[in-house]
Amino acid sequence: MEITELPKGYTKDELIQPQTKLSESNLKSMLRSMNLKVTNQRLSILKALNKGPKTHVTAKDVFERVSAEYPNIGFATVYRFLKETSRFGITSELRIGYAPTRYELKVREHHHHIVCTKCGKIVEFQNEIIEDQIKKVGKDHNFSIEHHIFELYGFCNNPNCCK
Repeated sequence: MEITELPKGYTKDELIQPQTKLSESNLKSMLRSMNLKVTNQRLSILKALNKGPKTHVTAKDVFERVSAEYPNIGFATVYRFLKETSRFGITSELRIGYAPTRYELKVREHHHHIVCTKCGKIVEFQNEIIEDQIKKVGKDHNFSIEHHIFELYGFCNNPNCCK
């Protein structure tokens, strides 16, 4: 899936990309890659992350989706599992200031985020110039960069929200 590159109109709603949906078989493989038993509750949590329309969801969002099907599941269980999926690279975490951490399945190419600090809108983008500069910084400081997170914060141009 192609994610729009900066700077071409990156605040427009149409640039928010829909999440690629994974099959149940793919989700089960993710659990096995974590050396975990495939359980209905764990699978339900991954399915909740795999369901639209929002692709960046909080642990509370996931809990609300999952508890409808499994009323006995606890919030702490969902939260711990999300943290574990992040540790294994199944999900990525997006932290927006003091707001709750948001999670997304890592099913697309590497990308970055622009976040409106007023309304919470999140836009994904890719930019080769930024990627090249990150590699250069690593080389200049004798590092081999394995992973990075690049997030931009500001106000979107939505006239009903931020202008």
